[in-house]
Amino acid sequence: GNGTQEFGFGEAGHGEEWLLYYDGGAAGDLSWSAYDSAWYHNVLFMDRSTRNIGIGTGSPGDHLTIEGSGSQVLSIYSTDTGSQTVEKTFINLYGENTASQKKLQAQIASAPGHTASTAGELHFSTNNSSDSLTRRMTIKEDGRVGIGTTSPDYVLEVEKASSDHTSSNIAISNSQTGGYGSALNLVSRRSDSNEYLVAARVRTEGAAAWNSNANTGTNLKFDTVSSNT
Repeated sequence: GNGTQEFGFGEAGHGEEWLLYYDGGAAGDLSWSAYDSAWYHNVLFMDRSTRNIGIGTGSPGDHLTIEGSGSQVLSIYSTDTGSQTVEKTFINLYGENTASQKKLQAQIASAPGHTASTAGELHFSTNNSSDSLTRRMTIKEDGRVGIGTTSPDYVLEVEKASSDHTSSNIAISNSQTGGYGSALNLVSRRSDSNEYLVAARVRTEGAAAWNSNANTGTNLKFDTVSSNT
């Protein structure tokens, strides 16, 4: 019928331990709840008007809301034991293009890494204008980060494939107008404390007012530290 409907489930002698509840009124919501010693608590709730789904809440504010006390964990688990260099779990992000076509725009994936029993690495990919999903950043199992490379040899490695000598791999920008400079600080940790200090600096200084192409100039400076100055 169109009215409220309830279905209780439980073992004999224990009463209802689970409740499936349908609000047959204007709301038309559906909930699946578990009973503790005093009350029913939402495990899964589906809001008909918003099409939102709540896990642990009866008032989901997003398409999927997970709520509860303490740490909340969402797990994606693959039981595949095949090739240990192949991505196993994925989060795909879709959107519509100007032709109202559903297109994969970006992806976050994980792979076992080199030591399959303990290690894991993370891959970040985006779709380019040729509709080809391309990995942009890799975080290896030992913490090395590669941008533009899938096999970084350093803590951070940025790689480009371009047949020119002018396009940059990394840019440090200062958005303040007037030709103000930017700096790259090289930092080390003291042996007697947890304090980090700037050991050396590479920086630029505007040598002109930077108010026209003709009035643009810079100085490149290298600074080192002696007795903390």
